[in-house]
Amino acid sequence: MENKTRLVRTIFQEFERDIPPVSSTFSERFSAQWPSYQRSDVVPKNMTRDLAARVKLVNEPTYSFGSADNPRRYDTEIDLTGGCQASSIHGLIIDDRPTLIIGDSGGASGVHEHSLLFLDSQIYVAVGAHVVCLTLGSEHPDWTLEIDEATCFGLYYAPEHDALISHGELEIARFSRDGKILWSEGGADIFSEGISLHGDCIEAIDFDRRSYFFDYATGKSTRHNKALDTKT
Repeated sequence: MENKTRLVRTIFQEFERDIPPVSSTFSERFSAQWPSYQRSDVVPKNMTRDLAARVKLVNEPTYSFGSADNPRRYDTEIDLTGGCQASSIHGLIIDDRPTLIIGDSGGASGVHEHSLLFLDSQIYVAVGAHVVCLTLGSEHPDWTLEIDEATCFGLYYAPEHDALISHGELEIARFSRDGKILWSEGGADIFSEGISLHGDCIEAIDFDRRSYFFDYATGKSTRHNKALDTKT
């Protein structure tokens, strides 16, 4: 946990020194591993093409909250930075109307196929370290939730378990539709090497290529060290 705390502090210190967003943070290395990262034309996994044509998430790195000089004006601004410099700013455009823009000062995130999740009439957006939920047809969020101490890399849904899952930099978490964390579990290092949803568990791989298998209901995990081919 001490190593994780140092990592979070390092990320925050970088932004406090006014380093441009997504310049030297881990998310830049993450984007190199997933080519679709930072693209705004990718259809989220659980959205149809028709729905994706109505609901779009775009990166707005130069947006200034509270300013009348932005090229695009949104109905609602959600500033989650707490007065710090924004590292991630994403805009939600619904039916060609700039509806909601969200900024966060946590670890930098981008726009990719797992940044946006649509379930029934609710839209879930990953921005920085937060998840923001909006009901389709509304201009204001239902709730915001800090889901990771550093960055939320992506959102996933397992229909057979009715499970909403966050792939965080430091934690894999399950959260409810009303914005509560049901469980959250970390590992020996950051979860930088991907995540997979299986029928009976969630598999996440950390920086040292260790695989963790999380139970959907409890979050309890077993770990498998691929390099040594031993279970711990």
